[in-house]
Amino acid sequence: MRIVYAPIMIVMLLAFGNARAADEDGASGTFWHKICVLNRGVTNDALCSVYVAGISEGYMAATVMHKSPPVYCLAGSISSAQMADIFRKALRTKPETRHCIASAIFLRAMAENHPCKGH
Repeated sequence: MRIVYAPIMIVMLLAFGNARAADEDGASGTFWHKICVLNRGVTNDALCSVYVAGISEGYMAATVMHKSPPVYCLAGSISSAQMADIFRKALRTKPETRHCIASAIFLRAMAENHPCKGH
């Protein structure tokens, strides 16, 4: 089982995500909802996949450095397209969270879809 550890920064993202709306700079769920859900196509699907892959890679690097408890766990590998599908579903089905920082929405969705058992 591949484990992804949660740094303190995830708590900060989740805590401050609700207080910050950043549509204009590309950090909000509203911004990424437009790209990943409303305006799907080859280019925007690629942007969405690259965005979530970047969040995931950055998050994993930070968790290794901080040695924090896991937020989500992956059994085996998962593609960026699969992670983008999880992100799209969260953006589509939870409109009340779209004002939050998109990376927090992604990490929360991954935790809900790939919970750590026994941690």
